Amino acid sequence: MGLDGVELTLDLEDRFAISFDDEEIIYLYMTPARIEWLVREKIAGRSPTIVDFEKQTQWILERLNSLPGGRTFWLQGWSLESAFPPGRRRELWDDFSQALGVRLPALELKNSARPRIPRYVSNIERLTFWMLDHHFETFPIKRQGTPLIPLGTGRWLEEDEVTAGIVEAICHCLGVKSVELTPDTLLRDELGMD
Repeated sequence: MGLDGVELTLDLEDRFAISFDDEEIIYLYMTPARIEWLVREKIAGRSPTIVDFEKQTQWILERLNSLPGGRTFWLQGWSLESAFPPGRRRELWDDFSQALGVRLPALELKNSARPRIPRYVSNIERLTFWMLDHHFETFPIKRQGTPLIPLGTGRWLEEDEVTAGIVEAICHCLGVKSVELTPDTLLRDELGMD
């Protein structure tokens, strides 16, 4: 967890007199609406569903390592740019997308001889977070509980002091203005949360 995540966790715990266990903190890296969902579940004393982030990361690594003509060994923190040589990057990126069963983000500079993998999916950890935001349904479940709200609702669950407190905490911790936040703002991809 980066400093932004630690600061946001502590702020929300103090503000709402709740505590998050280690497995729940992953949801604080998603969207304001999902943070609102998590905070409301904690205030109500309910346990949210928890995904198995590590198992998903391992599954993604296995898919990467199984690509034909690809590497036979890859570590989580290594740049995916190195896994896909520029001359074959488009082809291998498409193969990787098929192996994962999801449509990966388009390569940047796609008409160039050296297309780039977008920064927000540039290594396995970032790719796993991207999949958590966009393809939550692919994750194995570690703990059953209240289902996660789907991405793309475009609305707050309620507009009250809880929502206002969450917006204020995010703005304070990430140094952004409230007008920059929507319920579906991707904190890592769009605001650079670490």
